[in-house]
Amino acid sequence: MVAPFLKYLFYRGILPLSLLFAAFLRPCFMSIGYVIFALLSPVLPSIHAALPLPGSIRLYSWMCLLYCFLTTVAMSAYQIYEAVGGRTEKEYIQHCNDSDLRWMRYSGLIRFHGGAGFESTKAILPEIVAFLASLSSAIVVAVMSHRREELDVVGPVRPVRMENNGTPTKGFGTRSIMVALKRFSNFAIIVLAAVVGCVQPSLLNSIYFLSFLFVASWWALYKPLRHGVYNRIKKFLLFFAALHILTIYVYQIPIVQQSLPGETIIARIVGLSPIVLTDCKSWYTFWLNTNLQLPAILNPGILLIFYHLLVVQLLWTYKGSRNYVDDNDSGSSVHEELLTPQEGEEVENGQSIPLKKVTSQVVDRHKIGQIFGGPGQNQTANVASKGMVAIISFALYHAYTFALLSMMVWALLYHSIFGLILLVLSCTLWMFKDSRGASFAVAPTITVYIEFLLLAQYACSMHVNPQELRMPDWLKMVGFVIASDMWAAFVTLTVKVGVRHAFFCLLAMDFCNDFSSASPGVMFANTLFYN
Repeated sequence: MVAPFLKYLFYRGILPLSLLFAAFLRPCFMSIGYVIFALLSPVLPSIHAALPLPGSIRLYSWMCLLYCFLTTVAMSAYQIYEAVGGRTEKEYIQHCNDSDLRWMRYSGLIRFHGGAGFESTKAILPEIVAFLASLSSAIVVAVMSHRREELDVVGPVRPVRMENNGTPTKGFGTRSIMVALKRFSNFAIIVLAAVVGCVQPSLLNSIYFLSFLFVASWWALYKPLRHGVYNRIKKFLLFFAALHILTIYVYQIPIVQQSLPGETIIARIVGLSPIVLTDCKSWYTFWLNTNLQLPAILNPGILLIFYHLLVVQLLWTYKGSRNYVDDNDSGSSVHEELLTPQEGEEVENGQSIPLKKVTSQVVDRHKIGQIFGGPGQNQTANVASKGMVAIISFALYHAYTFALLSMMVWALLYHSIFGLILLVLSCTLWMFKDSRGASFAVAPTITVYIEFLLLAQYACSMHVNPQELRMPDWLKMVGFVIASDMWAAFVTLTVKVGVRHAFFCLLAMDFCNDFSSASPGVMFANTLFYN
């Protein structure tokens, strides 16, 4: 009997890492299967100590072992064929461009070359690593038992909503921290998607960037993004990331690079870069393309990290921040869920507020007071808490100034007509007596304008040059400036996306203010009775 953690370590860690190592050691059609099995590993279910092994994990283990066994047999048979044929390496090089030998190399069947150290092992090492890893994983995961007791379990127990008088199984502080971490992960994973989109601006990477803009814009509208909808967005990104990784890997095969050279504008706009190179005379070795810029080389690794983090985050928050199982739950992925108060329930500490006097400022002050205030505080702590509440409330009320400052920073960093518009607008808003209200009034227009600038900047950050696009000089004055290299494109996009968060907050504050003004009772209930 083995521990479930050991099985988890094999089919989620050792096996996929070994398969990826084998695949990137020698890019070929045969190794595509290694990449597919490695990408399938994170989406497999978990193993429970009291439950039998899930059928999907058992099928995955045996299918992976079978595929690795067949590739090992094929490679062994080819090496025997080359040894029996008696063809010298000189003759092999002379005929390496023949159709049969070329397609064998593209498939992964390459002749063993001795005397080159580690490079010589690339002919057979991928199959050895993949087969040993799949064999050991199949034995540990599919053959050895992990169940501590032979119990007749109908299915996994799923948590449900508890009544208010229910007894919690965990401390309130622990639950609150876990809920906060899950909600923060929903925000962090979409920001990470934006970073992935900025690493190598291209058509393939633009999907992550557009997903970030969509989700961030939706949140800025102060509308809850339903948890089921957000899960579907993450599933789409997960599926697309897997296809993206496969596409990049397939492009490393020499025949694919020859069909669409990496220097062409189509390959650069799509986002395909020849990271690994080989040639006929050195058929047994593959080397890194040092002529590529670093972001293009790092892009596949960042994609793999994003793929695995997205799987972990999706599984962790799949049932919501509180693990509710209501399939019709309309709770938001980030916005807190509304629970109706029980009849006769009163607000703690007597902090009830007449509904006709509720404003967004009052609501913010009350929410901050619930964080810093509490029963049983001494006089000194109470004074300190009131001071913190006053300071933070003041900062939140004047948070709109960050958006105005961001417009000025944008204009000063990037000189163009686009930036001049932001500078003039910012200076104009500063002159209003009620600059806060004026900023809220133009917040939707500013946000749409910033979204347009980000999309235009992303298009200009793709790996092209002005000569290829035949752009007139006056477009540079307007603001359509082509990035000089990938690093400049990444830095520019990252800075502008970071500055954009100020406008995101401004629009959210605008809708929050409108919502509280239009329906103070609902706003007050949403604020006080968030669970």
